[in-house]
Parts: sequence; C-alpha cells; structure tokens
Amino acid sequence: MSVRDDSCFAQRTTFILNKKCDKHCPFCVQNDMKGMKDLSDDEIFSNFNKCIDHIEGLARIQVQIMGGEPTLWSDVLVWKIQQRLRDYDRYLVFTNGSNKDSLWYKDEKAYTLWHITDWEDIRVIKCAEREHPKIVVTHDNIGKLEEFLTVNTKLNQRTGITISPCVKAGKLDATPEDIIRIAELQVKTGSLYKNMVLFADCMKKGGLDSWRKSCRQFETTWNVDCQTMTVCPCCGNNVKLDSFRLEDFYGQKQSSCGDCIYAL
Repeated sequence: MSVRDDSCFAQRTTFILNKKCDKHCPFCVQNDMKGMKDLSDDEIFSNFNKCIDHIEGLARIQVQIMGGEPTLWSDVLVWKIQQRLRDYDRYLVFTNGSNKDSLWYKDEKAYTLWHITDWEDIRVIKCAEREHPKIVVTHDNIGKLEEFLTVNTKLNQRTGITISPCVKAGKLDATPEDIIRIAELQVKTGSLYKNMVLFADCMKKGGLDSWRKSCRQFETTWNVDCQTMTVCPCCGNNVKLDSFRLEDFYGQKQSSCGDCIYAL
C-alpha cells in the first residue's frame, strides 16, 4: 500500500453510496447504475466505511457524499455517516435539493452542492448559506443559459454558480462550440468560473479529444463507487478498490501547460 502524504493538497474524493434518486435526468452519469440492487442502510454504511478507510490510508482527502440522492436517506443512515466524518472540518453533499428537511441541512459541517436539475424554468434561485448551485448544460438547453445567468446576477456575485458542460450523454453532450459559449457567457454575466474559461481555450486549440489526450495531469476527482467497490479517477480507468495505487492516479495541481487547475 502507498504511504499517505499529508503534505499534499487534499484530494477531492466523491463517495457514491447507492443509486436511489427521485429524478430521472437523461444526462445523469449514474444512469448505468439503474440495474443495481437497492441496499439496506446497514449495507450502504458498511460499504462506505470500508471505502473511506481504504482511501484515507492513501491520501488526505476532501470528502463529497453522493447518492443517488443523499437527502432521501433515513435519519439513522445520515447520522451514522456524519459520525464517521466527525473529524472533518467540512464535507460536501451532492444533492438535487429534494428534501430540505434532511439532517444534511442541519449539519454545520455539511456544505451542499445543489445540482439544479430544473434550471430551464427561469427564476431567481435562492440558496442557503452553505449551499452552492451547480448546473449541467446540455447541447439542447444552452440557448437558455444566458437568460438564466442574467436573472441570477446577484447569486453569481455572492457565491458563483458552478457550470459544467454535459459529457458522456450521447446526443446531449455539449459540443466544443457550446463549451466556448458557456465560458463567454460566464465572463459576460460575472459568474466567472476560471477553469471553464481555460478549458474553452483548450477546446479552441483542438477539441475534446485533443484536450483529453494532452491534459492528463490536472487535479482529479476520485469517484469511489461503494456498491461495486471500485475507484474511477477522472481519467476513466476503473480499478478495484484494493488495487487502487496512489502513484498511478494522483493528480497534480496544474496541468503540464501550467494553466488550468482542473478542468471539469
């Protein structure tokens, strides 16, 4: 096993605990999990515990919890996970905001990354103090992005909005032109997300395939699937948890060109 290096930056690590969700977004990266069985609370927590124990032994991490939809879990399961994370100063919970009564929203250490799945219904988005909005732009809905960002100018100035292009969803994937447009709109509306602008600049030089081949050293997100007990870094190489080696997948803070911190 690799030796943990606490002098390094905290590695962003997403723990995917189960597949249950009340939304059916066509662009969701977890759609391939629909055939998996539902797990009991005990099974979910046991798998999570094994996964985080292993990853903590490899690196200092920034924890992000993901479902399915974490706000649908029982209070008992949420409480157990919170107790497991009690030594962390903060952690992220990726949610579609289905259940604002969830214990996650009562936890001062939990910062919710609110995945707004209905953002085409143009309205002013109101976020809680520890809530950060995130939207995914598909090729079909980019036409409404400018209106959305214009309506939410005050929110942009307060917290910013994480805007990601849709990938791995077939015909819904954002094109290189869409990604450049996303960056331009963020500059125009003041919701500047530096990495997206730099990513768009890379796209102008050669498109998505060129970027994926040339930009292998950006800071990765490790996705830990607690149902299949596998790890999938951003580079897309799925490996079994017990075969995951730090030296093979540890991302650097900057790409080889020295510009972007991380891309998506």
